[in-house]
Amino acid sequence: MRTIRAHRVPQLLLPSTRRALHTQDNTRLDKLSRTLTSVFQPTQPQPTTIDAQFTIVDSKHGSVVHAKLPPYSCVVTRVGQIVGHARGAHVRATTNGSFAVAALRPLLGRSAFVQQVTTQDQGADVLVAPRRAGDSTVVGLTGTVDYFVRRGCVLAQTKFLNVSTWAGIGNAFHLLAFDKVSGRGSMVINAAGGLHRLVLNKDEEYFVDPRFVVAWSATLDVQPQLPAKSGQSNGVNDMKNDKGVQPVPFVAS
Repeated sequence: MRTIRAHRVPQLLLPSTRRALHTQDNTRLDKLSRTLTSVFQPTQPQPTTIDAQFTIVDSKHGSVVHAKLPPYSCVVTRVGQIVGHARGAHVRATTNGSFAVAALRPLLGRSAFVQQVTTQDQGADVLVAPRRAGDSTVVGLTGTVDYFVRRGCVLAQTKFLNVSTWAGIGNAFHLLAFDKVSGRGSMVINAAGGLHRLVLNKDEEYFVDPRFVVAWSATLDVQPQLPAKSGQSNGVNDMKNDKGVQPVPFVAS
């Protein structure tokens, strides 16, 4: 019998196969090079966001807010309140949060959308006006004291302020009448009529009709009073400063 021996057949790589393997090697090297570059290359510094500056322009028919936006800044306003803006301002409607939360805002008497004004490498200015004639004022927040503001009275705000309807539920005046504003920045509040600022010293009390209250700082101790005790048919709220930091309520005339 003859013995048949199997011989190893040398593998031949055709030119097309060699090119495919060479391409795969180059792809792996490119991926490795990009990975090393992203690890060792220093990250580019992000532009510093500077808050916009609000200026109230008064007239006998009301007030207009002039917002001056530096480069890479942002201002949030109510929908339909922008009178005009310079070329460098980019205006868009946004939910200013998740869509699910925005969908619930109309059920609480709030708008689902806001207008956001941003700038890039060029500054710009924006004119904002309330729908009804009245006084406006600028309130600065340092991040240590929050404010409660009547719904619809925050005309404009800077980027790092947060307006929360949920945090305002259950405050001393009305279940859904006020929003809580927190953070660091500036906001513009307005009222349909005159706007007056009250400064309370330590242990000083002030009785106010809740229908005329526009905003107050969270450091105030607010206690609702029954109509019979207050002597008024609709009742009042007792505002007392027991923290000694001069909180500021705003009331409308």
